[in-house]
Amino acid sequence: MKFLVEQRDVDVNVRDKWDSTPLYYACLCGHNSVVEYLIGVGARCEANTFDGERCLYGALTDEIRKTLTQHNLITAHTIRRDAFSEFLRRIYESGEESDVSIIVNGREFKLHCCILSARSSYFSDMFSSRWLNRRKIYVNNDLVDPTAVEKVMKYIYTGRFECSLEMTDICLTVANNFKLPKFKTELDEAIHRAKFLQIEKQGRVQITMVVIEPEDSNNGVETDFRELVQSTLPPELRVWPTEMPFCHREIPVFADVCFIVQGLQFMCHKVFFCHRSEYFKALIKDHFNETQWYNEDSNESCSIPIVTLHRFSIEVFTVLISYLYTNVVEANALLRTKRPYHLK
Repeated sequence: MKFLVEQRDVDVNVRDKWDSTPLYYACLCGHNSVVEYLIGVGARCEANTFDGERCLYGALTDEIRKTLTQHNLITAHTIRRDAFSEFLRRIYESGEESDVSIIVNGREFKLHCCILSARSSYFSDMFSSRWLNRRKIYVNNDLVDPTAVEKVMKYIYTGRFECSLEMTDICLTVANNFKLPKFKTELDEAIHRAKFLQIEKQGRVQITMVVIEPEDSNNGVETDFRELVQSTLPPELRVWPTEMPFCHREIPVFADVCFIVQGLQFMCHKVFFCHRSEYFKALIKDHFNETQWYNEDSNESCSIPIVTLHRFSIEVFTVLISYLYTNVVEANALLRTKRPYHLK
């Protein structure tokens, strides 16, 4: 087990054709030491969800049930997130480097235009038209539930969604308004699993929560952020991130920092550079006195910092942007870029 997880990098939450995880089988077969190990490396099993109730109900011994409870595995979302998932959660919850606030019936959400536009065509269109250059957007409508908006916004940022069964219809309405087509499919699958377990256990298990988890690194967040990466590049460097060019959706840049590398402009976003690299955070905050100001069309309200980088080639900086925005990079390119610039 340790070899597969630690050496082969096998996902501890992988599912087989029966929709079962390694943790479920460990509970079912009574292997408490394996259960403890899987918990320690990030196995998921939240309270009142399909996986949580299945593991608890199927546990062979009381000792395993106690282990699940003591580790809070079935009472709270695990905090063992990888660095990129933690980064996404943190920027959503903190609102740092936010460039827009959406106030829903008095509740303020500090958000980032670049992320919302990359994940939702609704926000991309609105920020380019009706909400152009607006820093605060007010939504005063009794039919819009701020709690549902919060849960769907977290899904937009992290790919993870969690709510009670009774709130799923409200959240689905919000997601449809935000034009998130994949959300309905993922939510339907999560509800189906929950209802299937209840039927399978003849009502002896009550599911009250629905959870959507990004199953692997190739989830919707990463795919959409690959599109965002293309928007940061000079036009001559852009490539189609999808297999077919007509699948490409042009994303507005909404850049708040400009880097110049070998004479080319890269229109980027502080939220990724400052929170993923201490080096760039110091550089952008002008600790090295290297920052100038970029003025688009001489419009003072649109001015953003501009930083000329002398230590990068165009090729390396392009790879670096991809890593900062998606957490994916070729191993040999990572060796060339990660070590000197304190990337997270």
